[in-house]
Amino acid sequence: MNIRCALALGALWASATVAQPASPDYWRDDFAVPGAYLATSTGSEPSVLAFADDGEGGLYVAGNFQNIDGVAVQGIAQWTGNGWRSIGGIEGDNRARVEALLLLEDGTLVVAGVFDRTIGPTGATVAAGGLARWDGESWHSLGQLERSQFVSGMSLALAEADGVLYVGGQFTSITNLDGSTTDEPGLARWTGAAWESFGGPGGFFGGEAGQVFALETLPNGDLLVGGGGSTLFRDAEGNEIPGARGIARWNGEAWSAVGQGLSGVGEKVSIVLAIHVGDDGGFVIGGAFAEVSQSNGSSLSAQNVARWDGTEWTSLDGIGSEVHGLAEANGALYAVGSFRTIVQPDGTEVQAIGTARWTGASWEALPGSYGQGAAVFPYGDGVVVGWSEDGIGGGIELVDNGSGVRTSALAVYGPEGWRPLSARFDGAQGIGFGSVAEVEVDPCGDIAVGGGFSRAGGLQLSGLARWDGTTWEAPWGSLFGLIPYASAFVFTGACDDAPAMYVSGSFDEVVAPDGTRTDSRNVAHWNGAEWSPLGGGVPGAAYALAQGPDGLYVGGGFSHAYQAGGQFVEVNNIARWDGTEWSPLGAGVDRGPVRALTVTPDGHVIVGGRFSAVTNPGGSSVPASSLAAWVPGTGWETFGTPSGATNFSREVRALVQTQSGLVVAGVFDGVMNEEGELIPARNVALWDGENWHPLGDGIPGYVGGLTVDADGRVLATSEDPYVWTGETWELLGGGVQGGGTSGIAVADGIVYVAGYFETAGGVPSPSLAAYDLATAVPTTPAPPQASSATLRATPNPARGATTFRFEASGSVRLAVYDAIGREVAVLHDGQLAEGTHMLSFDATDLPSGVYIARLTSPTGAASRTFSVVR
Repeated sequence: MNIRCALALGALWASATVAQPASPDYWRDDFAVPGAYLATSTGSEPSVLAFADDGEGGLYVAGNFQNIDGVAVQGIAQWTGNGWRSIGGIEGDNRARVEALLLLEDGTLVVAGVFDRTIGPTGATVAAGGLARWDGESWHSLGQLERSQFVSGMSLALAEADGVLYVGGQFTSITNLDGSTTDEPGLARWTGAAWESFGGPGGFFGGEAGQVFALETLPNGDLLVGGGGSTLFRDAEGNEIPGARGIARWNGEAWSAVGQGLSGVGEKVSIVLAIHVGDDGGFVIGGAFAEVSQSNGSSLSAQNVARWDGTEWTSLDGIGSEVHGLAEANGALYAVGSFRTIVQPDGTEVQAIGTARWTGASWEALPGSYGQGAAVFPYGDGVVVGWSEDGIGGGIELVDNGSGVRTSALAVYGPEGWRPLSARFDGAQGIGFGSVAEVEVDPCGDIAVGGGFSRAGGLQLSGLARWDGTTWEAPWGSLFGLIPYASAFVFTGACDDAPAMYVSGSFDEVVAPDGTRTDSRNVAHWNGAEWSPLGGGVPGAAYALAQGPDGLYVGGGFSHAYQAGGQFVEVNNIARWDGTEWSPLGAGVDRGPVRALTVTPDGHVIVGGRFSAVTNPGGSSVPASSLAAWVPGTGWETFGTPSGATNFSREVRALVQTQSGLVVAGVFDGVMNEEGELIPARNVALWDGENWHPLGDGIPGYVGGLTVDADGRVLATSEDPYVWTGETWELLGGGVQGGGTSGIAVADGIVYVAGYFETAGGVPSPSLAAYDLATAVPTTPAPPQASSATLRATPNPARGATTFRFEASGSVRLAVYDAIGREVAVLHDGQLAEGTHMLSFDATDLPSGVYIARLTSPTGAASRTFSVVR
């Protein structure tokens, strides 16, 4: 195929030569969500597992995270009351985490967890196998926790009683600094020089893994130990302590039972996971158990929570599942865990996800909490809560005040409800519960966002939202289905309150803002006021859309499309909708799916995906390795193909038209010209109309998104976002952390990056981030340049005429170019007085496609991309 390019190949290089490697300092906080994050993608979520008072009015916070509120940390951080401070932290494999913290009476901080070494603020490391202390300036090892092969974590706990430090957990033994080891699993005390055993509940798995999960100190200095209820506690000589099952008391010399501990343990594992001691010496236990036994042996029903008053057990109604943490604040007892319900005095259960509060008479939910509560600690006029991974996502959504404030894995609850523990971000505009797949600029210049999320700022929605630069809106309503997901947009109308568009993805219905539901399988049309189906839709996911002069082209993974009457037409992964019915493009593409579409100014449809051949209307098959062009009225053509990628099937996932030609990206090692010449090109290449060209050394990882900004710079998404400098691909703003990127769009100098990630350039901005190209000025001074905001096009897209509005004076030229750089019209070339000007442009005779308006004046230049649709 011969897609001609009117400009020299150097145009793509020259258009971006002023762009330099972008600095992470220019990531915006528009969508920032405070809290704790992972800096690497490990398949897990951030967790906050422990708190300790810092002795200065602040807190130590620990768990599994490497970023907290934009501050780089390593599993532990200090909240000063005014912000976050790094004290170095811990290092290890991808399971490394801190599970317990304790501030000793002398001000030393002890940490216990799963890690191999500590790292100080200056970078100095100390070998420390899960036990260390922080003296305020540096880290010191306290020995090596030995772990059983049967457990991945340690479930560690720390306590200080009568000046003695104790550690409990699921360890098998502790190796001291002198090489000696403890004798018993799960529990040890620090003598001042070494760890030693003194009895306890023994171990699981044939004694290999300790079963201590909670430690607390009573007012008289005695130590309470909570653990597994399957065995009795034993003293150092191995003698059983009668009645000491799951909970026991150590007075420094001997063990004693609390009542007769947990009962009813034969049916399932019963464990004490949390203990809270009151000022009166009474205490509450939480965990996973059904009953407790009084001193006389009688059983008391106690669903996962019970109180000991010094003489007997009393019930606190009950909590639906495991309790992991307990704390008291302002006269109320707070519980966190993996539960989803709480038990009322009448025995009924009500929803409470991960957090609850005992008022003295009954349990009540803390509205707006989602996820598995891991730790709770008194702070200020309330409590601070940490969350851990449970499949929901590790973070929470704060919605009790209707503002939609979101935070990740960490928050404070007080008289005013939930709030982030942050001095930088309020979390009011973050994306919640899911990833963002695609971003597009709508006809108003706002950002349309699609994906699998269910919240944007304070709005509850599903898969669709619009960002106007300040707030979130839901002008199109939502998607509905088993796991609804929006993958692509095409806008077809002018700027208004809810611009007309097509949307595709994976969904069964679309729901208008007024609640009207419309059956529409995987593709739908919004006319500005209501939704309508495209016949009966397509039965598989629709990944790509493109508007051509003869209708809408839809690509994805589907074998046929349904007409309005229910009959179907075989299409094989790509089809055309003419406004009334579906039709195939020949016999489509083999294998599938189709991932990318674009329509050239002359109406040719460029198709990218994962396929090896296309089939013409007459049945002739044309070899086409993941890339082909459909020429209406003629059939399929090819123009060189990507070569296979090592360990991957070759695939084209993104296409964009530039002034220098067509940029093709995906997963491949090279491209092959029509003459059979192989051109090495890693995952991205340029077709200039006659030949393929590599773009630098390419981009590592598959490329899923491409766009061009108003100045012709090409931007791409892979594991990270990239910008083409004219010579090389550079990370945009240091890239993203904790995942990868997919969609990308540019509006008024701001790059919007979508995907599934935690932070961008260190800024906590999960799944959607914004980078300010206008602020990130090149290191080489460039001529003054007017902002694109000074050149507007309305309507955009345009079916007939569109009007350009701008402010300029002196010698002014406004011209229009097509997507491959050909000048198609000059609207003005001469003098203009100072002020705001409007020039109308009749695009009736232009084919559908993307065009660029270019304004030059004595003060600089501005560009505006607009579309013509039919």
